[in-house]
Amino acid sequence: MRLFIAFELSKEWKENIKYIQSQIKESSEKCRLTNEDNLHLTLHFLGEVERNKAKDLIEDFLHVNYPRELSISADKLGYFKKKRLKVGVVGL
Repeated sequence: MRLFIAFELSKEWKENIKYIQSQIKESSEKCRLTNEDNLHLTLHFLGEVERNKAKDLIEDFLHVNYPRELSISADKLGYFKKKRLKVGVVGL
């Protein structure tokens, strides 16, 4: 199972990213966009984790104190290559 640590984005951030996606879609012949429900702020990619270890990790993270609100701003747009795909990212 592939796991990562992430924050859920606010509705406002998701709307802004969806707007950026619509602009990219207009100028791209081949483009698959991430569904709004899957937009998030990745803090750390953990990679492949065995299912039994994943359950323990998830349980541990449910008890971590983290800020309920986080102030962030976007500073650039970019992408990285994943096999034959280009994955778009927003730099924060």
